[in-house]
Formats: sequence, structure tokens, C-alpha cells
Amino acid sequence: MTANMVIAAIVVIAAACGLAFVRLGELAGCGRPAPRGSLRAPHGRLVRTRCLDEPAALGFGARLGRLAVPLAGVLLAFLALGLAGALPLSGVLAPTLELIVAVAVALGMTYADAGPWRALGYALGGYLALGAAATAAGMALMPGDTAGANALAMIAGTAGEALAVAWMPPKSAWAREFEDGHVNAIRVSDRSAAARAYRAAEDRSWRPPADRVRHAHAVDVVRDVRKGRDRDGE
Repeated sequence: MTANMVIAAIVVIAAACGLAFVRLGELAGCGRPAPRGSLRAPHGRLVRTRCLDEPAALGFGARLGRLAVPLAGVLLAFLALGLAGALPLSGVLAPTLELIVAVAVALGMTYADAGPWRALGYALGGYLALGAAATAAGMALMPGDTAGANALAMIAGTAGEALAVAWMPPKSAWAREFEDGHVNAIRVSDRSAAARAYRAAEDRSWRPPADRVRHAHAVDVVRDVRKGRDRDGE
């Protein structure tokens, strides 16, 4: 096993452990009963929740359409530079720069929907998955034609990135109250098990304290709720 393989294995294990802890935090107090103070229920069972800033629901087609034009523009620009000889497609510079610019464009357009790291992960994952498959196919179908294989990889990679980012679920902020009275806020994917548990426990009449949910970027929502309550004389 090479040093690079060891480093890659360590990174993968660390990422898996980090993801496990994140999921544990998202599902705190949910599911089967667990002793209060344990990792699964640090504040006891989950009592109630409230969605604070549910994002606008854009369908897959609408999200894909939003990404298609700018990503197609990036791809065509780099293919044109390659055909013009400014960035030869037979080298590694053109596909590398195209990948970086395409991912940066997708990240800039979608990071607010789901957070920068998730958007980056979906964009890179989609690009590399289809790009690598297209590279292998290109080298098999066009042996010796590196420029053609690179062009095919850029086209497939950009398409894979657009599809992956369009499929990426947005995140919503939720306020949570636990058995011991502790209140906090968390952002979770709308397609996660945590979101399903939160929707089942949602209490729309609950007014979470603004100071406990400020870090979830939902202060204005809570303030508006409180103003409405004051106008109603509650």
C-alpha cells in the first residue's frame, strides 16, 4: 500500500466518523428510548420541533434548468479554447481548469440551498463519477486520442455535475425542544431521516426563543412570529 493510499484511507475513515457523529446529533432524542445524557439522547427525548425557514420547493427540473445555461457556457468556452489551440485538449490543463470553474459556478449558485460543503461534495462527486467513466470509455473507444477522450470527459463530467447538484436536497432550519427543556436549532437535509422525525414532531404553535435559534439564521423568522403573536395580544 502506497503512502497516498494510506492517506486516502485515513481521510475516508475520518470523514465516515465525522458523518456518523453528525447523524447522531441530528437524531438526538429520536427513535427508540435511550438514557438521558447518553450520546443518543443528551437532553432526553425530543419533545417538539418547528421548521424555521423552510426553503422554496424547486423541483428537480427547475433546479437543473437553473444550472444548465451557466454550466453549458463554461463547457463550451473551454471546448472552444481547446479547439483554438489556446488550451490544448490533449493536455491536463484544459479539463482541470474546466472542472474547477464548473464546480465553482455550481457552488456559487447552490451553496445557500444546502451549505457550501454539501454543494461542493455533490458537484465534485457528480463531475468525477461521470467524468471518470467517460474517460475510461473514451480511451477504450478512441485509443491514442487523448484530446477526444478529454473532451468527452469534460462533457460527461459537466452533465454529471449538473444532475447531481440538481438532485441535491436543500437544508431547512429546525428548532428543537428536548425533555429537559433544552432548546437549540439545527439545519438538516430535507430528505434525511432527521427531517422526517422533525416533521412528525412539529408543533406550529410553538414559539422558540430567538436567542436559541440565532445561529440557524432564523432570527428574522422568529421575530416575525413574535410580532404576530404580540399583535394578537398573546
